[in-house]
Amino acid sequence: MTSFAAPPVNPPTRTFGGSVDMEVLNDRLWPVFVRGALRGAHHARSDPVATMKKREFLRLLEGCAPPEQLTVVYHAEAGRTAKRTFPFSAFKRALCVVAARLQPELRPARALAALVDAKCGGWPKRDKRDIEPARDACASVLKAFAPCLAKVFAYYGQTPTDFEIKVLQRHAPRADVDRMQQSLPFSGWATFCSTFNITDRLGSDAVGQLFVDSSSVTNADTLGGLELEEFFDAVLRASLLVSVSPGGGAIKIPGAAAAKSAAEADRIALKADSAPQRCLAGFRVMRAKLERTVPRQANAGHGTSRHYSGEAHFAGGRQHGSSNYHLLLEGAKEFQSLADACWRDLQKHAATLLADAPRAKPASRAEELDDLLEDLAVTRPVPPS
Repeated sequence: MTSFAAPPVNPPTRTFGGSVDMEVLNDRLWPVFVRGALRGAHHARSDPVATMKKREFLRLLEGCAPPEQLTVVYHAEAGRTAKRTFPFSAFKRALCVVAARLQPELRPARALAALVDAKCGGWPKRDKRDIEPARDACASVLKAFAPCLAKVFAYYGQTPTDFEIKVLQRHAPRADVDRMQQSLPFSGWATFCSTFNITDRLGSDAVGQLFVDSSSVTNADTLGGLELEEFFDAVLRASLLVSVSPGGGAIKIPGAAAAKSAAEADRIALKADSAPQRCLAGFRVMRAKLERTVPRQANAGHGTSRHYSGEAHFAGGRQHGSSNYHLLLEGAKEFQSLADACWRDLQKHAATLLADAPRAKPASRAEELDDLLEDLAVTRPVPPS
């Protein structure tokens, strides 16, 4: 085991040069950091990847140096950040310090690349799960639910920060979303998951995972807030995962079954086959507690309920009360009515969709799905004029 002296409190910033491609290193390290940051992340965080805990950093570099030396590196790099956290940039700096101590004869960039090459293959990672096939299959379902989900997004959304606009170059002005409701922060997403029965069904760890998988931001210290389309993507991911959870309703859908493990649930949930039906089954579960959770959310935000006043700072991700509760109430009511109507319509097709019969030919299944989606559009409640 190699031992090295403690790094200086304020080590100079290194400029990586040579032939080492830092973008490639970033892409290799990002899934490692995301997994470590999400482990044990609390839903009250401002960002799911805001920091990596010390124990995760020590596990990654076990055997490279004594734990006490790695602890010094961890705290030294965390101390250089404004909030004394351990974001992605601090993680990379800490790896560079360790690599430079292990191989002082190499330039820092070369030493870091050597460390990553030697260790990264054995480090646990969390790659973004591809949902493109299921998203394409569920396009018509999402289009039907888009108006009510947009209202819910507007309730939880907030004004984009300067960092999101100038650094991340996101949340450009758009005509279909109010500027003051354009960015959905992680705290707002976590409250949405609690209100719509996602946290209870999937667990608190899934809240951060869904947020990270739906965001297009990578290799950054903060993800910022979700855009409207990313919110739709996160809701779709959540509904598919909820549907394959025990009691989620996917067992009644041809080609799907209740998952026996988390890995199997992910595999089933991301399949394009029967994805629209499983999405509707997930929506059916997500609306189950809205009669109780939405009034509770409104009371917490308004501060009219002493029992729930402690939750007021979570309301819509805002620090104070909001006047946009009608958006949550209207959006949740429309979501509930549409989910019930779609599920009843799906049950009407029991003779063809839920029968224990051999799989139909792809062409007939496509025609059957088209008929179902046409019926869903007909049963969608008409908004008041």
